[in-house]
Amino acid sequence: VHCWVSDYEARTLDGPGRGAVADYLCLIFGGDNQTKKVHLGSENMHSSIRRALEIIDKYFLELLQDQEFLSTENRLKAFLKLIPDETLRSQVEKKLEKMPESSVDRWKTFLNLYESFFRENGGAVRKMKYLVEEIKIQYCYPRLDVNVTKGFNHLLKSPFSIHPKTGKVCVVFKPGNAKTMKLEDVPTIYSLLDDSTPESAQHQANMRTAVKNFQEVVFSLEKAEALRRKNDHNISLDF
Repeated sequence: VHCWVSDYEARTLDGPGRGAVADYLCLIFGGDNQTKKVHLGSENMHSSIRRALEIIDKYFLELLQDQEFLSTENRLKAFLKLIPDETLRSQVEKKLEKMPESSVDRWKTFLNLYESFFRENGGAVRKMKYLVEEIKIQYCYPRLDVNVTKGFNHLLKSPFSIHPKTGKVCVVFKPGNAKTMKLEDVPTIYSLLDDSTPESAQHQANMRTAVKNFQEVVFSLEKAEALRRKNDHNISLDF
């Protein structure tokens, strides 16, 4: 998902400025070879992270149920690797692997084990003060593509660009429709060029909707830009 932040201040930021914003928002670091990608430390948590967690908390149990983060053996193994303390990890593993494959139930059991372990060990596990929050962020916080954010000429900045691997079109959609959006409904360069494909008609219709959405964005930007210039002109006249 790419968000086109189009207000004047954002559009006029230089490369270092854009990079600074991206770095400020990044909480997830590391590639495929790094298991635990979120480290909040043991000091007071930044207010922006707290706000992010407030949003995550509204949906976390629902996401656990829908996406089943802890349901299968492999998913449970991946989850256990996020626990840095070997003793706690062993306790959690023994308990959860005997339970039915319900991510919600397994998560609640993990919370009970973590809270009990933290009470008993106190300062010895100071490094795990925010373990629960770190896990929530790793599963739910958006991972930013810093290179796309910093670069002015990145291909994926353009609406209706084609993804080189999937052939899917970068379509414009309204945030309110994100939850019901299906990836298979996104037009591809192949379905748009070949009318004989089964999904061509639906993809053509979806493409028209995307173009209309983009037109609405452009029109609103034009109005905002005209208002900004008018205000700047009035300010200059005041002097």
